[in-house]
Amino acid sequence: MLEQLGINWQGLIGQIINFAILLGLLYFIGYKPIMKMFDERSRRIKEAGLGLYICRQILNAHGGNIWVESGAGRGSIFSFALKVRDAAN
Repeated sequence: MLEQLGINWQGLIGQIINFAILLGLLYFIGYKPIMKMFDERSRRIKEAGLGLYICRQILNAHGGNIWVESGAGRGSIFSFALKVRDAAN
């Protein structure tokens, strides 16, 4: 049937193999390293701990405190305390 369409099946198989090799090379040379770079970047941002730092600065500015209680296998509990000011003052 391919011969009736003027397509050389051996050439077609060769082209398919070349295309598969090219896709594999593009994946390992281009896509995979780029995705690894983005994963490492997002991991570093998550590990920066800026959220807790900002919370601590805000609480300290208002006379409060923040602390964490944690243990292996049971997770972490983050707590904070703020001083209550009398509305009349």
